[in-house]
Amino acid sequence: MIRLRAEDTKEGMPKTIPMAITMRDMLSKMPNRGSSEFVFLYHGKPFRDIREGLKAACKVSNIIYGQSKKKGFVFKDLRHCFSTYARRAGVPRNVIMAIMGHSTGGDMIARYDLIEDSDLLKAIDLIDKEFSKNLDQNLDQEASPGD
Repeated sequence: MIRLRAEDTKEGMPKTIPMAITMRDMLSKMPNRGSSEFVFLYHGKPFRDIREGLKAACKVSNIIYGQSKKKGFVFKDLRHCFSTYARRAGVPRNVIMAIMGHSTGGDMIARYDLIEDSDLLKAIDLIDKEFSKNLDQNLDQEASPGD
């Protein structure tokens, strides 16, 4: 689990975010970053804003970047992807909302349905499997001779 302090979130509320085993394994294979508390560094300094890196990655990948451009990709699009894969994996709506940091709003059933760390971890594992399955299918299609 990744636990964020209130002072580290935009909303000023503490958050608990489940981490998929696949992600944990990838992070554990990263080169040692010394004594830094930060996971990702650029020239020894922590990232404060990923937009420039995302813009560069989009350029290399031939993906249109920018909210003002037709079909332009922005970081928030990843939230749409996450929500879609979570739904497809069968994760309950209130658990998706909890992982994404959304309040239950006026949904009284979701408000009284307590979500524990074990629910979050189970959900993230389902999402990881769904994503991996779709990734494998897409890679298989790209490897097959085209139409």
